[in-house]
Amino acid sequence: MHLCRLRYMGNLSGWSVAFYTYSNEKYDPCVFPSGAFFGTPEEALEIGAIYLR
Repeated sequence: MHLCRLRYMGNLSGWSVAFYTYSNEKYDPCVFPSGAFFGTPEEALEIGAIYLR
């Protein structure tokens, strides 16, 4: 079962998160609350928790 992907981009605040869409069978990037495509792992987990609610 695919759900999401968390990628490390080289620094502590350089993580990206993407959610899997079964309709397209690919991962679509997610924007963090700050409006950027990169953030901390904690922010990514918060996004995932809201998504699973």
